[in-house]
Amino acid sequence: MRCFGLRIAWALTLFIAFSKAIPFLADVTPALVPRAPVCANAPKTVAGTYFHARSLNPHGLSLSPHGLHSRFKPLDPQKVVWCAIRSTTFLIISASQTIPGDDVYRMMVDAALDQLTMLNRIGDGLVTGGVYDRIGANGLVLHIWNANNHQLTRAVLAAALDALADFIDTYWGGALQFYIWDGANEVAQGLLGLSV
Repeated sequence: MRCFGLRIAWALTLFIAFSKAIPFLADVTPALVPRAPVCANAPKTVAGTYFHARSLNPHGLSLSPHGLHSRFKPLDPQKVVWCAIRSTTFLIISASQTIPGDDVYRMMVDAALDQLTMLNRIGDGLVTGGVYDRIGANGLVLHIWNANNHQLTRAVLAAALDALADFIDTYWGGALQFYIWDGANEVAQGLLGLSV
């Protein structure tokens, strides 16, 4: 009986000694840490951090040898992260269909200029009612609304519209669904397309 008790004591001593040497799962850092999204218009800039104009890729974007047109097909769910210059605002954009002509780009430039003018005239503040609507030529509609229990400000809206105009000028003139982020917070969602 005494021999059995010694064996148990010896086994417990070894177990305790070895268990102290084994780290707990909470102490272990995973080998693969998820990467933060980067801006498609500046691959070295993490989305949500301040985006300097000098961070732009001078050799063009590295998304596709033929630009986004070759990758985006109607109803393609692919998402592109596009950052606003001189801001922490970025967009996650999904394209759905091409809209021929320059009407989309013209409407976005006009909307961005109107918001910049309003921002300079009356300053920053909340977007009235939490909704921004704009109707363009040939049935184009832009609709942006507050999201994720956050409120959209005129400064973030102006930066987002400028980024959308830049994205459309660079690659895509068509219907879009997008999410507006200000740093780490999703503040709004939007749709750009033809009215039905």
